[in-house]
Amino acid sequence: MQPGFYRLFETYVKGIKPGNGNQYTGFCPFHPDRKKRSFSFNDENGLWNCFAVCGNGNAYQFAQRFNHPNSEQYLTNGYSKMNNAQIPNIPKTTTTNPSIKKDGDIGQNTPLKQAHLDLINNLERLDSNYNENRSLIPEFWRKKMYSELKVFFENGELYFPHHDQKGEIITIQIHKGAQFGVGKSKWYAPHLFKNYQKDEPLYISEGLMDCITLLSNNYQATSNTTGATNHPKDLELFDGFKEIIIAYDHDKAGRDGAKKLSNAIKKRFIQAKVKVIQWDESLSEKWDISDSFKHDSGKSFKGAVINSTEKRTGFEVINISEYAKLNLEGAKPIIHSILYEKGICVIAGSDNVGKTWIALQSAFSIASGVRLFEYFITYQRTVLLIQFENSNNLIQDRLQKIIPYFQQNTPNDDWIKNFDIIRKNESDEVFTENWKKIEDTIKERGFNNGVLIIDNLYTSTDKNLSRNEDLNPVLKIIDRIRNQFNLSIILIAHHNKDSEQVKSLNKNQITGGKSLTNFVQNVLQIGDSKISKDLRVAKITKIRDDVTELYDIPFKLYFDTNSYIFKKGAIITNEAVHYLECKKRWEIKLIKEFAGHLEHRKDKDFNRETLIPHITKEFEDFFKHPNQLTRYLNKMTQWGLVIKKSRDRYELAFHEINGIED
Repeated sequence: MQPGFYRLFETYVKGIKPGNGNQYTGFCPFHPDRKKRSFSFNDENGLWNCFAVCGNGNAYQFAQRFNHPNSEQYLTNGYSKMNNAQIPNIPKTTTTNPSIKKDGDIGQNTPLKQAHLDLINNLERLDSNYNENRSLIPEFWRKKMYSELKVFFENGELYFPHHDQKGEIITIQIHKGAQFGVGKSKWYAPHLFKNYQKDEPLYISEGLMDCITLLSNNYQATSNTTGATNHPKDLELFDGFKEIIIAYDHDKAGRDGAKKLSNAIKKRFIQAKVKVIQWDESLSEKWDISDSFKHDSGKSFKGAVINSTEKRTGFEVINISEYAKLNLEGAKPIIHSILYEKGICVIAGSDNVGKTWIALQSAFSIASGVRLFEYFITYQRTVLLIQFENSNNLIQDRLQKIIPYFQQNTPNDDWIKNFDIIRKNESDEVFTENWKKIEDTIKERGFNNGVLIIDNLYTSTDKNLSRNEDLNPVLKIIDRIRNQFNLSIILIAHHNKDSEQVKSLNKNQITGGKSLTNFVQNVLQIGDSKISKDLRVAKITKIRDDVTELYDIPFKLYFDTNSYIFKKGAIITNEAVHYLECKKRWEIKLIKEFAGHLEHRKDKDFNRETLIPHITKEFEDFFKHPNQLTRYLNKMTQWGLVIKKSRDRYELAFHEINGIED
């Protein structure tokens, strides 16, 4: 007669509610469970499970835990595939038993010991169970699980004995169920260590099943019995091993736990080679060693071992001959000559040169793969632009103006999904924790391996970044964020106020000085021009690990008012002239007048005598001595407005002169 399983469970389980079919839920009777019904049982077969920490089992085991009278009545087919099976008499003990010592050694007369004299030593019955339960044993497990580990089946349940270092059984644990004895071994199967070879790798698995899989396939192995996220402080078992490989599961808990354990072992045994296996990312979440041997004969596990990373506390040392043979790849460019993968560059400029326009154009170029300034080759990446200075209305207006150019120069609009921008809250104030907020934004959006553009560096904090004591902590944060999320970063920076007096772009003009420019890989500087309001002077003033024909050579940037982008112009022969107040310079006025006359002649060459008739009364005071004319032509040559062809033959640089606004 089928026993009334419901009647049994309702005696001890509170708050029972019906579920699907024969399933019921209620508050678990084994732990304080009053908020969430974590206990489930099946009325038909008597199987139960606690989704918290109490394990699972069958009706007989449930009755036994409460010393229920006549619990044997629940020994039915619902309990086990083995009819009329003999149940081992394993009483539950605790560390309060005076016959059990705290160090894990147990006395000869404890109930636990006596129970196993009848079971463990009766190898004939264990062997019989092995044969009877062969279908339940994975192919990658072998019979040594009985001979060395004493793992056995009884009434359909899998039992794991835990040993001390002497080989004495101190605890028996039912798989995902009850535990009988004085507590688990800190490290599983410590009694096997006496036979382990210290020159061979030792593998540490996350769970018992994985450990048995390794042991059954002739790996030296143990397992942390306290869970992935914790580990015992006692590491003495690992003393002397030259190589230790941590093989935790393919999930976040496994990765975090492996990192934590590798740190502890390496700190304790600094000469040991400590590795953490790296599972293939294509494998499913929670993939483990047993999964590998079950589904691919251990191939994925062996691959994870090959790809393992070594934990180091000091520097990696390599012989020079091996170093010379390494196949090392340089950082891939994102914007040629300006920005490289996982690098940091600065784009700095004077007031009102259009730094925000340039930040937007750079972001669009990277997101779309369109050349920057129609010149620098650019490769597509995802972009996050964080804009601290300008209002949402201004940024929106500029976005609407610049987007059509990139839409016209790309085959489709798919690239737009690569470009995100923060929406600035007008109530937000600039404060020191902005960089904490930037980091949180990157984490929340899962923004990795992209390009972060900060417009601008100085409004990202309330610190005075002209002072090294304020600048250096910010640079450390930026570097940490870059490494943590594999980012490439563009920092928009300002020129010093007194840089307007400088007639040539150089790194010393940038606010933050050498501390900033030494920190970054590349620097692009942009200055204004007095020649034309739509013209800028640009120069790459720092470049690391690359070669460019533009290094430290000024070139023109033209702002196209139709497309709202900057376009690269010609190389600038002389920077100084672009910073002159041209309208106030008689030299400029004279050369423009002369160019207007000479432009109509077939022969564009001239000498000093050709110029003399055009020196009107307006300019006579500047040429009272004949040598002053030579000095004038030399100055025009220096400014790049005149080209000297021979001793007394000159040519006008019309493209430079015509670019000067009246």
